[in-house]
Parts: sequence; structure tokens; C-alpha cells
Amino acid sequence: MNDGSKVFRAFVIGAAVGAVLGVLFAPMSGAEMRDNITSTADEVSGNLKRKAEDGMNYAKNLKNKASGKINELLNREKEEGADLS
Repeated sequence: MNDGSKVFRAFVIGAAVGAVLGVLFAPMSGAEMRDNITSTADEVSGNLKRKAEDGMNYAKNLKNKASGKINELLNREKEEGADLS
């Protein structure tokens, strides 16, 4: 066996032992763990949705402000052009 396969084999054995020990010493039952994971995933999903909505609102406000400034500048340019004639 070469060194690479020994390392891979040790990794697989270590992962299996870790999984077994994790199940044996888990502080929650499987149902509790699944409920915990589901509620955490729902919370994270809700937070991401709120952040996305906040970002969209910020972008819309920024667009509206930029549009207003552009219109203001165009109107000012029209007024100044009309004064020169």
C-alpha cells in the first residue's frame, strides 16, 4: 500500500469512528436534532429573505434618488439653455 491510500484509509476509519461516537454521545434524540436543524434552517432562511428585501428596497431608493437628480439636472440644463436664446 502506498502512503496516499494509507492516509485515505485512516481518514475513512476516523470519520466512521467519529460518526459512531457522535451518535452515541449526542445530547439530543434524532427527532429533537431534526427539529432543531429545521428551525435553524427556517430562521436562517427568514433572515436571508429579509436581507434580500432590504437590499432590494435600498436599490430601489437609490435608483429613485439617482433618477430624481438626473431629472433635476436635465431641467436645470433646459432652463439655462432657454435663458441663453
